[in-house]
Amino acid sequence: MSITGWRVHFTRRDLAWPREVSPFIREFNALFGDLDQRLDDLGVPEGQPFLISPAGD
Repeated sequence: MSITGWRVHFTRRDLAWPREVSPFIREFNALFGDLDQRLDDLGVPEGQPFLISPAGD
């Protein structure tokens, strides 16, 4: 399915992580493991809306 319009998402810091750690999750965690701290450092509040373009940018 192709997405043809902009989408609104909201920041969340309480995302659930899988109990079983797969290689994909290990890599994903390495990339985003400190996301909460980075959002705090940038002053991004919980629930801050942001847009994702149809191209996924």
